[in-house]
Amino acid sequence: MSLHKSHSCGKVRFRDHREAVSALHNVTTLRKRAEEDMVPSRRREVRTYECDACHGHHLTSMAA
Repeated sequence: MSLHKSHSCGKVRFRDHREAVSALHNVTTLRKRAEEDMVPSRRREVRTYECDACHGHHLTSMAA
């Protein structure tokens, strides 16, 4: 997984949908582990979307 800052929108950019979904699964696992350890987590991402500005994919906590 290679994430980098996009030059056009400034968000963490993933190359394609598959890479973004993989990152979403990783974030979900980290959040669940933190909850099990009773450690607060600020991670709230729930889905991916394709960005019109950079044509990459991003994670978001906003519902569809």
